[in-house]
Amino acid sequence: MNRFTLDSFKNQKGGTKRWLNWLTFCAVFLIGTESFSQTTEVVSLGTYTGAGSTNVLLSTSTTANKYSRTISLYTSFEILMAGGMPGSITSLAWDKSGVGEYTFGDAYIKIYLKHVTQEQWTYIPEWDTEIIGATEVFTSSTYSIPTGTGWKEVSFTTPFEWNGIDNVAVLVEWYRPSTPTGDISWGRSTNTLANASRVGSTSLEALEFLINDNRPLVQFTIQSSETITCPIPTELSINNVTDTSVELSWTSDGTLFEIEYGPIGFTPGTGTLITGITGSPYTFTNLEAQTTYQYYIRRDCGEDDGYSFLIGASFTTACGALTSAFFEGFEGIPTGSSTNPTLPNCWSLIDTGAGYGYTNATTPQEGIRNFYVYNGTSTDTGTYILVSPLTDNLGNGTMRVKFWARTTATAAPATTIDFGTLSNPTDENTFTVVQSIPLTNVYTEYVVELPVTTDDYFGFRHDLVTKARYIYIDSISYEEIPACADIPLITLNASNLTDNSANLSWQGVDSLFDIE
Repeated sequence: MNRFTLDSFKNQKGGTKRWLNWLTFCAVFLIGTESFSQTTEVVSLGTYTGAGSTNVLLSTSTTANKYSRTISLYTSFEILMAGGMPGSITSLAWDKSGVGEYTFGDAYIKIYLKHVTQEQWTYIPEWDTEIIGATEVFTSSTYSIPTGTGWKEVSFTTPFEWNGIDNVAVLVEWYRPSTPTGDISWGRSTNTLANASRVGSTSLEALEFLINDNRPLVQFTIQSSETITCPIPTELSINNVTDTSVELSWTSDGTLFEIEYGPIGFTPGTGTLITGITGSPYTFTNLEAQTTYQYYIRRDCGEDDGYSFLIGASFTTACGALTSAFFEGFEGIPTGSSTNPTLPNCWSLIDTGAGYGYTNATTPQEGIRNFYVYNGTSTDTGTYILVSPLTDNLGNGTMRVKFWARTTATAAPATTIDFGTLSNPTDENTFTVVQSIPLTNVYTEYVVELPVTTDDYFGFRHDLVTKARYIYIDSISYEEIPACADIPLITLNASNLTDNSANLSWQGVDSLFDIE
């Protein structure tokens, strides 16, 4: 790994101040003093919110699920804030709990670490793709889990050289031929879409990842020999987020700072650089709506001490009003669960009961995703509404929505989907029904013309009558009402067929048609 000394920073003073030395940076340990040594720090990442024996880390329940794979994402920001520095990650530890043990010496485990730019999973990862470029740090086919509860360390046979800028993915695959003496659980934190995991009973190759928020708690042991003379800013926070601006604040006793920002994953030195910032906060302006940006900040400590190392994170601007037609097929959205309502950007879900809704991979109308809504049992009085992004032209009387939907129930009464509009995407009481549509168990396309209204959102509500019913929604189009009405294919007929002629008939409200 390339490293730069303190002199590398000092030599930039009086020059062009290019941000070339971004390959390393570190967290503050001593304020206003210089420290230099080969240091070893153990950094703990995550706040305990529970534990699990499946779909957190290793599959260590007493069930038949002997295989597991996990890919967990940890950000450079949290590593630095926990006291980490660029250097060699020589081991990790996981938080073990439960009543069981696994001491048979026959388990297979392989661990990789990898530099990544993403903080969350926005796609379903493939194991063989994700291990490309990763460092294999530990492998064993005779593994036993250390006994007792608490932090259990795995010392790497090959250290991972962390560059201090990128996030870190921890990739783990596991197979246990034997059964634990009891369930073994692993501590987790709640980090949105930061964990991809799957357990199974047949093979590692058969596992297809699911995205969840249950990221394993981890401790990294990091060895570093960096020099610290200019402390980094701390306590970075993002506030007052709009669709075009964001406010960044930080804590530091410095009086001069530089910030660079750009699209998520941009290479430092190629973004937009702001110099001469005299203090916190700083407001980014002229941003694009619904866009994720990455930023880095460093302190300028003057001629003697140069610059601090960089510290940064990312932010996403708010959703702006959509001004034109759009389509949503839920492709590329991670599948969710009853406790994880995965949604496309700028869509929302009103959920006030015991049911749920989420992006789903079961029987889509087209592609590999749809949206699934389930209401509760007979005692459930909740409301479930899938709500569109904000629009600026919904209520002018010229727009319509086309969508496909079905249910699984065939018994009376029919499961109904209520299509309507809303003025507030979080308030069920602002929902106005435009059309109630009885569904069948076959996907059918429906077209609803939007009335003149002051509402700016449209939504799909599970009916309030039937209970314990499923609704699938897919292929939603928001578009202008065409000048010519659509001709449903079911009304087109051909008769009196000969070798060179045919009579075509159809139903339509217009008086002039083209045939090709």
